[in-house]
Amino acid sequence: MITVFENHSEYGMLGVIGSNRMIADAIYWDKWNVGEVYAWDTLKSVHLSLGGVQDLVESVDAIDGMIMMTQYDVPWKQDIFDGFDFYDISQSKEFYWQDIKWV
Repeated sequence: MITVFENHSEYGMLGVIGSNRMIADAIYWDKWNVGEVYAWDTLKSVHLSLGGVQDLVESVDAIDGMIMMTQYDVPWKQDIFDGFDFYDISQSKEFYWQDIKWV
């Protein structure tokens, strides 16, 4: 991810799972459709492959908070989407309003 930032100053935020469409109610947990990740719990590993990735990076409308790496400091706007499940959508929207790409 650091290499992507070093080579692409236009990218402001990177993640591993996202959505290529904005959802009106901002409830994404069952609507993520881009990305891939391996996750582990105490008993097993899980490979989640949502597809939608053609290159090393893929532009999306929202990034899941599993991991969000930012290249630029953009303040969190907690007054727009509050609560645990909406911080990632709030920050994705903030980058959109600032006209900074996220992938």
